[in-house]
Amino acid sequence: MYKPQSDLPARVVYRSILHILERRIFAVLRQYRHCKLITVGLIGTIFAVLLKKENPQLALLLSIITGVLLFGMLFTPLAELMGLLQHTAEQAGVSDGQFAIVLKVIGIAYLTQFGAQLCADAGEGTIAAKIEMAGKLLMMTAAAPVLTGLLDLVLGLV
Repeated sequence: MYKPQSDLPARVVYRSILHILERRIFAVLRQYRHCKLITVGLIGTIFAVLLKKENPQLALLLSIITGVLLFGMLFTPLAELMGLLQHTAEQAGVSDGQFAIVLKVIGIAYLTQFGAQLCADAGEGTIAAKIEMAGKLLMMTAAAPVLTGLLDLVLGLV
């Protein structure tokens, strides 16, 4: 067993070490947003794996909460990306209607994947497959105006 060299109790030494590590870790995390996502994901995974043996229902709940938290943490970078894509689309001369359709299809794809993965993690593979199928149909429905416009363009050339 480890015995500290000083007169301080081991608990105080451990707390001091944890506090120093915590300050250094959070200093790095403030600089790198993607590290926050990775850290939250790893911590959630570690706790879920540890809980799975004792309480599988609680482990599943922790996995779902971690996934939702990670998804929520993506809103700020997603807003920045949306602004960049909007600016690029304006410079390229893409109409707002077509750009909105493309964004809608991308959003449906991500949400479908997220929902299907949650179901698969819960052991409901058949429900996950149905969610994926529904997502594909929704994407085709959302993209139908672009596809018909493309077909009209091709038929006009022939």
